Amino acid sequence: MIKDGFSVLAFIAPLIWFLWYRMWLEALGVLVISAVLGSVSMIPGLEAVPLLGVLVSLFIGMEARNFRANALRRHGWVDWGVVVAASQEEAELRYMHEAVGNGDSNDGLVVRADQVEPGAGPLRPSPVTTPTFGLIDYPRKA
Repeated sequence: MIKDGFSVLAFIAPLIWFLWYRMWLEALGVLVISAVLGSVSMIPGLEAVPLLGVLVSLFIGMEARNFRANALRRHGWVDWGVVVAASQEEAELRYMHEAVGNGDSNDGLVVRADQVEPGAGPLRPSPVTTPTFGLIDYPRKA
């Protein structure tokens, strides 16, 4: 799973972030851009060039996760879908719930509190009835 959002480490140290995730082409691109901006900043009268470096880092911080997803696609990974969740654990649970099935067979997974006799044991959570993959049903490969 790849979390969507801003990556602080990619903003602070984009070259290290790309190297950590073995994204060699992107790391080479950051190195070239940094070298060009460093060379241009040596020209008198171009004091605004370091601001461009900050803007490039901001862009990389915002798009780093998308760069990583694209790199995984280049290596043969396939998008399964989008999981909307508040945390990593919830995303994994929703993914597994969708991957295994929605519990349509009603094999005892749905238990309401008024149906349980006292001393019957722990309650099992009921499956989520709302779409777990956002508002749009994304195409997936089985």
